[in-house]
Amino acid sequence: MFKQVSLIALPKQDFLRPPGALPILAAACEANNAEYNVYDFNLWLKENVEPSIWQEIDDNWSDSFVASHMDSMWYKEFLKFLNIYVDKIMLSSPDLVSISIFSDYGCFSAFELIQALNSRPDRNTFKIAIGGTGIRAKLKILEFKEFCTFLLSEQKIDYFIYGEGEVAFSNLLKGIDYPGINNFDAVQIDDLDSLPFPSYKKINPWDYKYLTTPELTITGSKGCVRKCTYCDVAKYWPKFKYRSGQNLADEMWHYYKTLNITNFEFSDSLINGSMKQFEELNKAIIRYKSIDKDFTPSYKGQFICRSKNLMPESSYREMQEAGCKYIYVGLESFSDPVRHSMEKKFSNKDFEWHLEMCGKYGIKNSLLMLVGYPTETLDDHQQNLSALKKYQVYAHSGIISMIVFGYTANILADTPLYHQMDELKITEEYSNGSEFLTFNWVSLKNPTLNLKERIRRWIELVETANSLDYLMPRNKHILSSFINLLTQTSTKKKAFKLHPS
Repeated sequence: MFKQVSLIALPKQDFLRPPGALPILAAACEANNAEYNVYDFNLWLKENVEPSIWQEIDDNWSDSFVASHMDSMWYKEFLKFLNIYVDKIMLSSPDLVSISIFSDYGCFSAFELIQALNSRPDRNTFKIAIGGTGIRAKLKILEFKEFCTFLLSEQKIDYFIYGEGEVAFSNLLKGIDYPGINNFDAVQIDDLDSLPFPSYKKINPWDYKYLTTPELTITGSKGCVRKCTYCDVAKYWPKFKYRSGQNLADEMWHYYKTLNITNFEFSDSLINGSMKQFEELNKAIIRYKSIDKDFTPSYKGQFICRSKNLMPESSYREMQEAGCKYIYVGLESFSDPVRHSMEKKFSNKDFEWHLEMCGKYGIKNSLLMLVGYPTETLDDHQQNLSALKKYQVYAHSGIISMIVFGYTANILADTPLYHQMDELKITEEYSNGSEFLTFNWVSLKNPTLNLKERIRRWIELVETANSLDYLMPRNKHILSSFINLLTQTSTKKKAFKLHPS
């Protein structure tokens, strides 16, 4: 049906690697004999606007901030360059313009791009499709389903794709109806090994020169084996599906042979969600390394702590030999009771075993912490502070290279925690309505953990970690904002939605 396709990625994303969606959609175009061009507007914008303008875009690009600053100079500059880029896109006379929305940040830029495309006199010569992981975003302004439905009903777009795009997009190219095309009945792909490897024929990873060597995204699984109470992954990926470890190693080997790239980041919720797959992957990489001594891969990804029985020393040794250099661990709290209430199935004992093994095999960790969970007591908070001192040796050795402290502000719809709100007696709280906090709450079962106390604990943890030499650039960047927030909290009621739409 479609023979000339424009594939577009939008701000805001990082520049450490090419956007993951573009090579996936490129492979689908190749499989369906459709000509295509790839446009990373995010990268092009950074390279063409004034550095000061880009810095403002980079610092301020969030749904709440953009919505209130559309008259700013940096947003006007963004629109100017967007219209220039639209002319660039249309030079190839596409019959389909496909827009990938990576996150909620991309919804504003997508809307402006759609507006610009619809204003063209040749609008009737091409169709517009949107999709991407941003479909899961809970926007403050509009929920994504409503966003899609509105654009479709107003004839601003012709198609939206909900759910996994690999097969749906192929069917769209053929003109075949499929679940998830203009509806919310998406189905999960059963055989992930059957999908073609993402294509970089028209994407040069070496253009992403913000690292010494390029890095590519690898997707080994969809969904998650865990059901953490605050997470909505299970809603969108009800079943945990994964590729074989051999298939993953084959893809890494393919990029080494065709692109001379050996650095990879997994997009998976957990790289060790399936221990069978994870062990198969590491063994397959090691076999490839024995074939070619110049093949020295490095990979990183999200990781779950497991018990010594499930993750013995041999597993860590194979991780190190296969090239695992860096992992992101959703620790969330140093308190076993808090993690238990989150349904995170590991203990402090498991975590200490994990640190011991990572220290022995030189695997660096970034710890993800969640401050102010509804069940968190002052004793739990003190335990977090004590643990920072206890594990300082791992910070000095670089094994804990970073801690990112999040904060329990937004309770996502249709998560287990959302459905526990009555049980925990969570209700709306009085606050100043800061842009940092999507909605503010208090648990009547834990009433001392109000907004002000959650902010105070966050600040105390960050300042303690800073004093103990943990590296936390993001936290340092917003620390002053939270200190100001603490002094600004008032008893003036803000009209927050208790249950996010």
